[in-house]
Amino acid sequence: MRKHIIYLIFLIQLSNNLNAQTIKLGFETGIGNYQMTYLKSVINSAVENNTLQPKIVTNFPAYLYYQPSISFCKETHNWGFNFTLLSTGARASIRDYSGEYRFDNTVVGYAPGFFEEFRIFRIKDLSLFLRADAGILSSSIQFKEYFKVNSQTYIDDSWKVICYGLFTKPSIKATYSLSNKLNFEADLGYHFDLYNGSFHSETDPITYFRHAFFQSGNKLSWNGFRFGLACTYSFSSNPH
Repeated sequence: MRKHIIYLIFLIQLSNNLNAQTIKLGFETGIGNYQMTYLKSVINSAVENNTLQPKIVTNFPAYLYYQPSISFCKETHNWGFNFTLLSTGARASIRDYSGEYRFDNTVVGYAPGFFEEFRIFRIKDLSLFLRADAGILSSSIQFKEYFKVNSQTYIDDSWKVICYGLFTKPSIKATYSLSNKLNFEADLGYHFDLYNGSFHSETDPITYFRHAFFQSGNKLSWNGFRFGLACTYSFSSNPH
């Protein structure tokens, strides 16, 4: 009974807050650089220990992210929820007239989060906010290894591991009001991993890297700068 009363009070308070706020729907896209220290060592090992001597073509470069959001806004204080999709990857390969070898590593992150921001400066239609994001980050890391000589395929394997973590991202955001409802935003921040869980196999690992992945201390790292541009549309939650 007590839990139900607390839950009811929470819903009433939330409803009162929403009635006094403007609701914004937004979509942000930008670029992030990702530390990926351990996975970079994996791709380097794939090159150093391979008698075919493949070359690293790409090694977890900065790449685009995508982030829809909903926010609840007052005059100087906004809060809300978002969902971020991140990705990057690496490839080592060698190819000539007789055959081809590839070792690919693709990483995708799914990050539901909460954010809060406070306005610290305003001049006409331009506002500046201090912001903090936090949330859960679920990561899927897929490996693919392929080796073919002439018409004969000797290796065509893939396996996947997953891990979970917690993150925060302090940032500074500039907002320009194009109209009463439409806003353009730019955001610059740094992503910090607060916690990184151990790797878990999603499929049966079949490459010679399998033992290293489950050793303690091997962690995924999404740490790095984020720069994004966003467009938001406002809906009044109390039109009368």
